[in-house]
Amino acid sequence: MRVSRVQPVAPREEWESSGRWALALFVVFDLALFLPVLMAGADCGLGVQDGDSPRMFVPWRQFARQSLLAGEVPIWNPHLMAGLPYLASLQAAIFYPPNALYLLPLGLAMSLTRFLHVLLGQLGAWALAREAGARGAGPLVAGLAFGLSAQTTYRIFGGHACQLDATAWVPWVLLGVLCSIRRPALLTVARTIAASALCLLAGYPQVFYIAWFSACIVVTVEAVTGGGRLRLLGRFAALTAAVALSTAVLAAAALLPALELLRDSSRAGFDPRFASLVSLAPENLLTLLAPRALGDDATAPYWGQSFAPESIFYVGIATLVLAWRAVRLLERPRILPWLVLAEVALVMALGARTPLFLPIARTLPGMSMFRGPAKFMLGFGLAAAMLASLGVATIGSSGDAGRGRPRRLGWIAAALVLAGLLALYSGAGAEALTPWLDRYLHSGERYTPMPDATVQSTREAMRFAATDILRSLFLLALTAAPLAAASAGRLSRPRAGLLLALLLGVDLVTLGRPCMKTFPLERCTLPAELTELIGSQPGGPWRVSLWDRIDQNRVMPAGLESLDGYEAILPRTTADFYDAMERRPAETRLPERMTEPRPETRILNQRFYVYRAGGRDSKAPLRLVGRTGGLELWEDPQARPRAFLTADYRVLPDRAAVLELVRAGGLGPDAPALLEEQPGFAASRGAGPPGSARFLARRPLGSVVATDSTTRCLLVVTDALYRGWRASVDGAPARILRTWGLVRAVEIPAGRHQVEFRFDPETVVAGIGLSAAGWLLLLAAVTLARRRRHADGPDARTDGGV
Repeated sequence: MRVSRVQPVAPREEWESSGRWALALFVVFDLALFLPVLMAGADCGLGVQDGDSPRMFVPWRQFARQSLLAGEVPIWNPHLMAGLPYLASLQAAIFYPPNALYLLPLGLAMSLTRFLHVLLGQLGAWALAREAGARGAGPLVAGLAFGLSAQTTYRIFGGHACQLDATAWVPWVLLGVLCSIRRPALLTVARTIAASALCLLAGYPQVFYIAWFSACIVVTVEAVTGGGRLRLLGRFAALTAAVALSTAVLAAAALLPALELLRDSSRAGFDPRFASLVSLAPENLLTLLAPRALGDDATAPYWGQSFAPESIFYVGIATLVLAWRAVRLLERPRILPWLVLAEVALVMALGARTPLFLPIARTLPGMSMFRGPAKFMLGFGLAAAMLASLGVATIGSSGDAGRGRPRRLGWIAAALVLAGLLALYSGAGAEALTPWLDRYLHSGERYTPMPDATVQSTREAMRFAATDILRSLFLLALTAAPLAAASAGRLSRPRAGLLLALLLGVDLVTLGRPCMKTFPLERCTLPAELTELIGSQPGGPWRVSLWDRIDQNRVMPAGLESLDGYEAILPRTTADFYDAMERRPAETRLPERMTEPRPETRILNQRFYVYRAGGRDSKAPLRLVGRTGGLELWEDPQARPRAFLTADYRVLPDRAAVLELVRAGGLGPDAPALLEEQPGFAASRGAGPPGSARFLARRPLGSVVATDSTTRCLLVVTDALYRGWRASVDGAPARILRTWGLVRAVEIPAGRHQVEFRFDPETVVAGIGLSAAGWLLLLAAVTLARRRRHADGPDARTDGGV
């Protein structure tokens, strides 16, 4: 028997009343999760010590904060890899309004931002569940299942800030889409546009893509199966076009520079290997039932494929039970859109492990820009939360009658499960399993080297898996208790639903608490004594390489510069140069390649190397400059200055020929400038420097160099050339020549001159203007719509309380 309950749109008063109770419950559970880190102090960051927070997001946010307080919009990052566009990377998220919190003390801002976005996602899932027809405790279940799932808590653990921010807006995007096509109104369309723009501005466009991918699935299935509702597809097409255009305008300040970068980046075109990176390993579906069965790196070493934050998808045992009941007992039209979304998202998450993914990825616009198909499990998690919210309506249903299994089979199954758990816990057969586990640890997609499996480590993994499975079985029994009591008439449906929501919240908070790690913020910065020592060296600025090969981004808040670092999207010129220099694809590189001198580092101004005291094993001829705080500063005397003059050059036919010479190791400390265009003077082969160059001013968005030369020559500044850089000599515009396939050179006449470089991309100015105009128009539209609704009276509310 299927339960059929068609829910009308709830009146505004009922929305507000239930919303206050939902908000209170969400805040209680969120505080239970976040309170220890909120009280950890402003000197502690949120996330694991070797995660993305200390490696990337803290240096990025500190750099942005320093730039904004200095009165500059950080559109260029001079600190990493000879200079990179900063605003265009999108993860900078400069124009995302909640990031204004980062003007607060950094540790507090990190914790508060995570807390508020978890709450925002919960409220969005709650409202979306109500729009889907869930009532009673159903929306509470949806909010808890979506907001506190492992895809939230383990990403907090991993420090995936932008992805978490964007994820919080996903249910709001779907809510706006459903309300706008079911009950078209200017106000709901405006809110859909705002949610879509904020999801994109949050800095993780792949989540934005998944949100609209999910909306397409849900609306299409609802239209096709709704009977006479194909008009919804027409409304959805019109809405999508309007929202896409409006979102592009609202987010233009970040989107236009990003599109310019993507067009000239290594992500342009379709690369099957890149697109299928971090596909979901089928064995990781076990984490839906037992989240830590493969370890999790928070409480036990993780030994599954990929890494834990990308591969643990637990949404709660109560969520799965209620979702299963919804699929089993509810009428198809109500559950089919969410069921199909769950199935399609799961197939997409498997990526290259299915024959469907690559043809779909080739066909769908924009898919070529992203890696990590496993992120489509976000759509699966949202669908599971919606199904669970609908499943609350089946509590105590007469459909439970007559569906039991023979007790004897049940007892036999229970006995087999317990026997298997005992075998796992005891480590029986560990000797036989160890060779298999060792092969598994050294196969597949790994991001960190895995240790060899031993009998002892196999036993520990088996014991931990058994404990986690037992935990899930215990939760399953607790979930079954209120369901059975409601079916027997001993517990009312509202109370049973509330008990299940509370149980789900306790389950997810208990799972997430070990993920709430903190690290000292000083881990993200260099010691002040070391920074002063480097800054005091004459002839600068100089680039520096740090002792810790995976944390080069920490030079950013210190105001230093390096040839290393990590940024999500590289300009093609930078990617190709590093590819040639390292003889490997630049997009797969980690920030760990410049810890030893080489001809290219000497040409590109990397003069200093920092090692831990006694930790240097290099044979390179370096000179010890000084020691401070257990660190040693070594100097490479052969490094060239940042700006120098040369009349010795060589013109090659194109950049590919230049890069081939770099690949062949053809650069040296005295190598001629390799140009792609002919300057206006003849080369002086083997001649020494024709004069001197020194910086008069140097800022992230430009610099001024004073030159004094005896002949016409080139001023070479070993900073990356990118679209938007302009130069002038004594105020007259000058052509910038690309040198060595990466850096800038300007032709100057003999005598004394001032050369100015400035970064002034047209896309930034145009984007900021478009965004400002778009937000003003949206605000005016919302104000007009609210006035009209107020004038029409309270009965005019048709948006379901959105």
